Amino acid sequence: MHLNSKQGNISIKRRVTYLGIGNLLNATTNLLMIPYLARALAKEDYASYGQVLMVFGVLTVLFTIGLPKLIHQGLANEDESIQNQNFIASVANMLLFGVLGTLLIYFLSEPVANYFKNAALGSMLRIYSFSLVFTSLTQLFSSILNFYKKVKQLSSANILSNLIRVALLFCSIQFFDRLDMIAYALLLSAILGTILNLIYLPLKMFKAKLDSKTMRHQIFTGVPLGLAGIVTFLIVQTDGIMISRLLPTEDYAYYRMGAIPIPFFLLIYSSIVTITLPEVNRFFSKGEFKSIINLKRKSSLTIAFLAYPSIIFLLCFFEEFVSYFFGESYLPSRFVFLIYNFVLFLRIIDYRDVLIASGKTTFILFNDLIFFVLNLVLNYLLIQHFGIEGAAIASTVIFFLIALVLQFRTSKVLGVRTFHFFNLSKLFKIFGLSLMLSFSCVLIHGFFDSLLSLIVLGVFYLLVIYLLLLRFKVVDKKEILSYTKNLKIFASLNSFLRKI
Repeated sequence: MHLNSKQGNISIKRRVTYLGIGNLLNATTNLLMIPYLARALAKEDYASYGQVLMVFGVLTVLFTIGLPKLIHQGLANEDESIQNQNFIASVANMLLFGVLGTLLIYFLSEPVANYFKNAALGSMLRIYSFSLVFTSLTQLFSSILNFYKKVKQLSSANILSNLIRVALLFCSIQFFDRLDMIAYALLLSAILGTILNLIYLPLKMFKAKLDSKTMRHQIFTGVPLGLAGIVTFLIVQTDGIMISRLLPTEDYAYYRMGAIPIPFFLLIYSSIVTITLPEVNRFFSKGEFKSIINLKRKSSLTIAFLAYPSIIFLLCFFEEFVSYFFGESYLPSRFVFLIYNFVLFLRIIDYRDVLIASGKTTFILFNDLIFFVLNLVLNYLLIQHFGIEGAAIASTVIFFLIALVLQFRTSKVLGVRTFHFFNLSKLFKIFGLSLMLSFSCVLIHGFFDSLLSLIVLGVFYLLVIYLLLLRFKVVDKKEILSYTKNLKIFASLNSFLRKI
């Protein structure tokens, strides 16, 4: 499984390409669904839909007990029989905990609905509760496919399952207009998603026998990471949970719509991080810390170069974006959108991968517990004083603090300076140039104030900002070309860079 440096880089690039294309198509599909849902559903119904996904997001993290990430350690063993044994044990654990989770939410659906003061939520939770087993298995299978570099198959499964989900949602809303049918659509898409991932798994993995000792080891190893995962997820969902409890259901709809990260910019991050996680595990197991640092330093600058200019431009035009994209009825979401999307500036590296690889799951758990409590207090105080905008402020502050603490701990593990993974001077130059040019576009747009002028300014801005960044050598053109030459999702950018 060892690769030399050149082969390893090519392998990573090709895998990012396939996964990136899949994420791009899924992001496009989901992008088109957001304005549809905003206009097709009443705000109370959209809130119920969001609350169902929120509850099951929490349960999925809790009842997968971290196995989709920990399975990489079991598969990293060169003994094929041990790999297969870990696979069978993981599937058994997913089934066991999935059933337990299903029973829990089925019988607690009404208390949860009452807690959120949303009577319509109970029936949707009962229907969708049966999806927990399938959602957990899908996460496990996806992680395994990624480990074995079957990203073409993984991307195909993700694209098809997402298209099925969107199609079923559209039919349930358009032809039935009932919340329970939305829940049935989500359940059916979860089942089909598991099947699509299952058919691509290597057949050899099913030859092992179930070993109870391996199951117990996975449970005891995974519980700290699973608890850390649930606390981490709760940190992300604290704002939504507390708004659901403290404010009217309609306010949750406004918050959920505004707290959606800007479409497309997470796909670059998620594609690269998904691929680099197993690489980090391999490098760490061999003690190749410099390789980890180089991998992160290179990818973080490239992600910032590709994403920061567009993020800054859209944040400067946040009100226009919300109005045109979500519809004027969701204008109360605009400041939530502005505040919440500052988190995207953090999304240039994975802050947990090295700590997971080094077995620091207990540290992650206690760290997240502390910030979870702090997030609860901060959300409660700010929601009381500032409403949904207060929740966005609280969450954004907490996310930045968590990233700082995790980065500090990671640097200690690898024995480097805290910000050694970043080229800070170049990051600040990208940020500063993008901000100045975006403000100039805001002033120009004030004279025209139309969608057409905004689109023209956006195209002009992107051309100029990338020319400036390359002209002032903020980013090495050769390095960007080298990094993107095998990535089809960046084909247009790569062609543009070669011509200038």
